[in-house]
Amino acid sequence: VATSIVYDPQGAYLEPRFGVGPVGVTVTFSEPLSTLPFMALSTAGGLPISVSLSKQSPLVYAGSFQITEFTTSGTATVVLSARDAVNNRGSEVTEGGSIEIDTDAPDVAVLSVTPQSPIQNDPQALASIALSLTLTGPLPEGVKPTLRYRLLTSSPDSVDIPLAKQTDLAWSGGFILSETAGATPETLV
Repeated sequence: VATSIVYDPQGAYLEPRFGVGPVGVTVTFSEPLSTLPFMALSTAGGLPISVSLSKQSPLVYAGSFQITEFTTSGTATVVLSARDAVNNRGSEVTEGGSIEIDTDAPDVAVLSVTPQSPIQNDPQALASIALSLTLTGPLPEGVKPTLRYRLLTSSPDSVDIPLAKQTDLAWSGGFILSETAGATPETLV
């Protein structure tokens, strides 16, 4: 019996969710094992994450695994197999039998741009573009969404749009078009 599995996040972590990065693992068993235990974590619809464990003491094994941006989000349940000194197989986990993996960033639910298309830009009165966006979920403290624009003809390089937080889900920002923007028909992307 694994009496406890303790996870040590070394990458992104916002309790109780584990994000992208390495995670250390310490497994404590109720009795000495005859061989190295097998451990993996599995999310619904995702590929199992194998955890390579090494012996630290007769009852303690340690290892690590990597959560990547491609790891499926959700509850990851431990799959464990260990054999005691007389070769009895055990797979029970008393504590730490699952973790929450979150590799999904919030999506933009609503994006509003003012003025609406077509935007008239006059070199004597440059067009000011205001925008607001609403996310499907909050971002970690201190993290801002990144929003950029580019004009296919006059400004082919992406330009960052400064954003200000309005609420946990709502952000606003804006920019002023250059005097050459729209001199010929353009596409804002």
